[in-house]
Amino acid sequence: MTDRRADAVGGSGQDPPCSYWNPDWLHISERHEEELPGYNECELYRITLAYNYASKDLTLFDSRKLAQDLMMQYVCESRVDIVVISEPYRQLPYWFNDEGVDASIWVTLINGRYAMSETLVQKTGIVGIRVCDVFCVSGYSSPSTTRHVFDVFLRELDCVLKEGRKSASALMVAGDFNAKTRVWGGNKTEWRGTCLLNVITKCDLLPIRTTGNYSFLRNGRTSFPDILSINRRMRLSWRQSAALDWYSPSDHFYILHMFTSSVKRAVGGAFVYSTKQIDADSFLNKFDAIYTDHVLKIDESACGERLQNSMERTCAEDLRKKFPLRGKRRGNYW
Repeated sequence: MTDRRADAVGGSGQDPPCSYWNPDWLHISERHEEELPGYNECELYRITLAYNYASKDLTLFDSRKLAQDLMMQYVCESRVDIVVISEPYRQLPYWFNDEGVDASIWVTLINGRYAMSETLVQKTGIVGIRVCDVFCVSGYSSPSTTRHVFDVFLRELDCVLKEGRKSASALMVAGDFNAKTRVWGGNKTEWRGTCLLNVITKCDLLPIRTTGNYSFLRNGRTSFPDILSINRRMRLSWRQSAALDWYSPSDHFYILHMFTSSVKRAVGGAFVYSTKQIDADSFLNKFDAIYTDHVLKIDESACGERLQNSMERTCAEDLRKKFPLRGKRRGNYW
């Protein structure tokens, strides 16, 4: 689950949900007592925020602190394992944080999954940690950075991803990179998106299309800056990614990524296809049959999925798999 600009401290049990709780919150909630389904912190926040915006009284809270309180309550209610947070207002001590103040990973321990602290990798705007069999990377890049600074950031991200591949077989990177491209659902492609996509694909990661038209909304402008990319093994366990319509004071929506409880091992292990004896004409004809009149005219995730599945079936039928050699010895050995 990813979120951005979330901050504050979360409560537990029936204790007040945040450190700046005061009687004004309770007084406001009494006016909407019939709308409250029992004692629900999230519902109380939503009603209070709506009332304060209507009355133009925004002095009772900081919306960025409220955003994190809501996030933490949502996480507890949904029993999320890992939370990727970009550009938090304040990093908490039990998160895994970057060297700056822009990227964090929160391993909730709700379902018994824990992080291996010895695998922690920290850069400015980047943090990586292994959780069970998965190496998780959180990243953030400001939209105002120059191209040179962004290139340096991408080189550091590439180093972190290579380090993560050494410590875990499953790899994922998520965050707000402010990089736009149609590949992960944007309405246009910019140079930042192209450069980030090159780094991701070079590390054998696949960008995931999130259900929904956008994950960011400000002054009527929408975009999809929050992305997720995973490697082939983790792709087998991926089930769904969706931008949620849950209320958040932030300009960014909550994004929920769902995977199976255990990461499946890739069937047959790692392999490459041998193209020495390929029938190029037959292969291209099958490709054109799917590609023509569909892919470029309709930018939908389902269309891309059909094309990818068709190419995988064609490769499996027409090409020979080449597996890595195991236990090979030299011709002359002692």
